[in-house]
Amino acid sequence: MIGYTLSWTNRQFDQLNNGKWFPYKYDRRHDVKIAVVHNINKRIQLSADWVYGTGVATTLPVSVYTNMQTATKSKYIKAAMIFAFLHTIGMDVGHQVYQAKETV
Repeated sequence: MIGYTLSWTNRQFDQLNNGKWFPYKYDRRHDVKIAVVHNINKRIQLSADWVYGTGVATTLPVSVYTNMQTATKSKYIKAAMIFAFLHTIGMDVGHQVYQAKETV
């Protein structure tokens, strides 16, 4: 099985970043998943999977401005930062102790 996802998510708030759009924390552009299952015999099964994802986006405030006359706060956000990519590998060996009898 092979799967690929292309997605992105952005946020926009009038009070943040001068109303400009910025990447949300769940913005992960590329996600690839590969899984393999192999039956050695009726009782033993091997499986493995690999997942790769591009780095997660984050935005950090660099300053906060408070307007004392209107009691409003505005946050100025640094351009989005992308953390390093991630990948995981999983492996499994399954063993069936006994086989249930079929009922008709």
